[in-house]
Amino acid sequence: MFEKFFAQNWVQVATAFAFLIVILFIPLMYWCISQKLEGDIKKKFIEAAFDIYGVVFFLLIAPAGYLALYFFGSQSKFMLNDPMAWVCFVGGAAAIYDLIRTRLALKSAKGSTRCNKRAGFIFMLERFTKLALCLSLIPLLYGMVMIGVTNLMDPASINDMLWFLTFMITGLAVICAVASKALLLVSQAYASNPELGC
Repeated sequence: MFEKFFAQNWVQVATAFAFLIVILFIPLMYWCISQKLEGDIKKKFIEAAFDIYGVVFFLLIAPAGYLALYFFGSQSKFMLNDPMAWVCFVGGAAAIYDLIRTRLALKSAKGSTRCNKRAGFIFMLERFTKLALCLSLIPLLYGMVMIGVTNLMDPASINDMLWFLTFMITGLAVICAVASKALLLVSQAYASNPELGC
């Protein structure tokens, strides 16, 4: 029953369209938050929001492109060259790249630790970084496999439930990419300011 439901093109397109609409509301949320901040904190929040939303925006290029092709009458099946697999792969790869940079920044921040409170927070950031690294491997590896599957196999032989699974893992890819960017920004702030956190 579920497989038959997810096999329908309109379900796949409507789900991807809903995903894009939700993502497009994020700038409005950032704007509402920034209105409650003042001075230097507001400036730093806006810079961080642009960095984080930039990651999400670039992950949306593939689904947006495929949706445009679909609405302009492309005859190709949406599953054939599934853009969600690319989102998983690119999101996982971007997250891992940022997390490697985060570990380097935290190593630098550790060397300039002057109080226990700061050391404790850096240790907590290191643990979050390791967790995020493990989670980021899931969309990266899954995306690699699904890119191969959707491009090398006959689309008719692919179970349509895989599309839904890919869509779910896309969410993890976006979360990992955004969380890794946030961890990077915080770790860089700690690395550049030895007094931060004390």
